[in-house]
Amino acid sequence: MKIIPMTVMADIVDYLKLFNLSLSEETEKVLLGAEEYAYKCNNPSNFNLIFSNIVKNSSVLREFLIEKGIVPELVSFLLEKNFYVSVDKLAEYERDSDLYSQQSNRNICDKTAMLDLAMEYCIKDNRNVMEIEDILFGVMDVFERMMTEDGGNWTDKRLNVADATISHIYGCYHKELWIEFNKIREALLNANESGKPKKIA
Repeated sequence: MKIIPMTVMADIVDYLKLFNLSLSEETEKVLLGAEEYAYKCNNPSNFNLIFSNIVKNSSVLREFLIEKGIVPELVSFLLEKNFYVSVDKLAEYERDSDLYSQQSNRNICDKTAMLDLAMEYCIKDNRNVMEIEDILFGVMDVFERMMTEDGGNWTDKRLNVADATISHIYGCYHKELWIEFNKIREALLNANESGKPKKIA
């Protein structure tokens, strides 16, 4: 089977249907945007691209970054440029992309682990439509687990801190990306408690 971005998206939709879940239009934009950029670079997508597209499409995260004096478009640009310059020349999108529905090693594969956690966040909130914030929580949780398992031995020693930041996804320190995941979580939870509507199918 030839894997292209729409193949990956159809696979996600079919997988979610097994659990009576679906993607919101905005969440679909996030995941499709990551796959399309990866396809153009002929490399499997990763958290750089998913996070970049979350920044483009999440109004809550964009407002939070702007309040911190950070330009959301710059964050997206830096993450996408980092993906571009770090392309693995031995990897190919069609051959090496993981499908979100794969049954084996779901906890080991970053993308499937992220999606499964996002599904849990969605269900815990009594929804059956997955929102961008579910994906964001999933990305942060999986990335923090990866940091713990790796032991925190970063080439850029400034990253050897307890709290994960967007700079950790980027792979080195950048002042515009030094935003702690815990602060992002706090902003998301505050937005939810302040009465922002949740879509319920």
